Amino acid sequence: MIFLEYLQKFNAKMQIENRKALIILNNTPCHPEMELSNVKLVFLPPNTTIGTQPLDFGIIQNFKVKYRKMLLEFFLSHEDVTTLVDAIKKVNVGDIVDWVSQSWDQVVASTIKNCFRKASLNKNATEPEQDDRPTQD
Repeated sequence: MIFLEYLQKFNAKMQIENRKALIILNNTPCHPEMELSNVKLVFLPPNTTIGTQPLDFGIIQNFKVKYRKMLLEFFLSHEDVTTLVDAIKKVNVGDIVDWVSQSWDQVVASTIKNCFRKASLNKNATEPEQDDRPTQD
């Protein structure tokens, strides 16, 4: 299980750095309940994740918009294809990995902070954050 391996590696890293971490998870069956020395897992109650997950307040949407823009630009740059199916065949895994990485890099910190605020997870913040990265044209 990939997530289980990740948790164990992350816990080992926290042990080495003499740090503790808290991870808040929804209660999906794929999230294992386990005891770790330096990482505490806290599960949200059932049926509460829709109103409390910052990703649902715009982070995922922001990422998807950026990714889809790159995908469309790729399709439009291939004028030699006449159908969407032919255009999709030109996409490779390397392209997708690059687009995912670039799209995530373009999600600005202020978007993430504002989504945490909307989810009421950042009680100290009162005003929406302004973008802290230059805009790209």
